[in-house]
Amino acid sequence: YVVLHDPELKTLLLRERGFSTFMDCYQCLYERAERVSYSLPAGASIRPLDQGHAGFVHAHYQTVDDEGYIRERIEAGMFGVFFGETPAGFIGTHDERSIGLLKILPDYRRRGLAFALEAHMINHSLRIGRRVFGQVSVDNAPSLALQKKLGMTISKSVITWVERP
Repeated sequence: YVVLHDPELKTLLLRERGFSTFMDCYQCLYERAERVSYSLPAGASIRPLDQGHAGFVHAHYQTVDDEGYIRERIEAGMFGVFFGETPAGFIGTHDERSIGLLKILPDYRRRGLAFALEAHMINHSLRIGRRVFGQVSVDNAPSLALQKKLGMTISKSVITWVERP
């Protein structure tokens, strides 16, 4: 993958170099030093994932179809939200440390779990001294709304992830 910030370069790579667009995104940045407050519904908990969860994450995260990558991201520090021992969703960071890989299973949506998971990841990132940022598809209105609710600043310009088929 290549990340582009220049629309002219995107045109050149797509037209003359055989690349295709993987995703157009807005950059999101958490510029605050304070942690994000959140709560969980009764019976829910957030805890680190381990390699035993790799199959679950791989089965439910459609953006990347590479179980090896999922295993790397779990090793780098992914979190899951659980009801008892039942996983309801997960979040992690990508290679470049952007927050992502966020997924809440359909039966558990509309309970504030995405907010809680991302707030937890923001707080974790702040605790270990990382810059908190992410990239959200321009077509993902629910995630863009979540970023705003979490206090993220969203860029006006678009970046493009391109790939060679």
